[in-house]
Amino acid sequence: MSYGPFGRSGAAIDIRGQKPDWLSDGLDAQPGFFVTGVRRRLIDEVFGRVSIRSIAHWPRGAQRPYGLPGKEVWIPPYNVFMRHLLCVAVSSTKDMQPAFDAIWEMAWAPTRSLRDMLGDRRALVVFSENDPEAPFLVADRTAAVSGAIDPDAYAAILNRERNDPARPFMKELNKGYADLLHYWSRHSLQANMSVCDLDAFTMPSSGVRRLLVELKSSDTSVSKLWPDDAPNLKLMEGLTEEFGAMPPLVVRSQPSRPGNVGFFIMERVDDDVLSGSYKVFESNDGAAALAWCVDLMKEISRGDTPAGLSPFLVRRR
Repeated sequence: MSYGPFGRSGAAIDIRGQKPDWLSDGLDAQPGFFVTGVRRRLIDEVFGRVSIRSIAHWPRGAQRPYGLPGKEVWIPPYNVFMRHLLCVAVSSTKDMQPAFDAIWEMAWAPTRSLRDMLGDRRALVVFSENDPEAPFLVADRTAAVSGAIDPDAYAAILNRERNDPARPFMKELNKGYADLLHYWSRHSLQANMSVCDLDAFTMPSSGVRRLLVELKSSDTSVSKLWPDDAPNLKLMEGLTEEFGAMPPLVVRSQPSRPGNVGFFIMERVDDDVLSGSYKVFESNDGAAALAWCVDLMKEISRGDTPAGLSPFLVRRR
């Protein structure tokens, strides 16, 4: 297989995993909230990290502008979504089939809600966290795949489906990866295809809309968004239409200072600017900051506008 214990350059793959985060852990414990990448019991003694990843491509014929500096990221006017993957990472290859069966047979309780959210273009992908040589277990009705498949073979099916001979080249590899599926998406999918890893979302109920949330954890200021966030936010903007959600939210937190949170409501994401409204909560009380975030999200999901918002504008050019 072209992806295994070593990448293209011959260096070992750096799988960084998901770091513990006070805000993510707190949100996942709230009723109606789902944070991806959390280790969950699927059935009996089988556990897995469940995530939602959506594969999209540029509109046909869209091209990166001539003369744009090589490392500057260009954002297409919109993204066309091909698949919404329900992904399960297990720690041992012996757990792959039980995990696959638990989701496929809907023995794990949230499965039905997630399948309804992902719609007809969904696919189930189960993979090993620790064995890069193991095949994927895939259920993808669109691709007519059911069962074990070599990861590069599955990528080849998706690349052929996109069928854009003008842009066959692959992406540059990252220095580190969240997991092996992240590595696969960078290594094996064409450069005009993107994968959006959804960080968190809410389950809708009567009178309440779904929210999609980008979680950012770093010790930089919680009161600013960065231009580099734009590509993923553009994908999230498209997912709000796919999943019938409210405009995307970004919540910034500081791992070293629980209690500091920046809350951003995105209104415009394009190649030139990011804009919307925001609010900041600063304290030494992580529980108070979590409750503040949850209250704001509940307001927005009901269609209300929180008080005290300020406008923001981030220019990319």
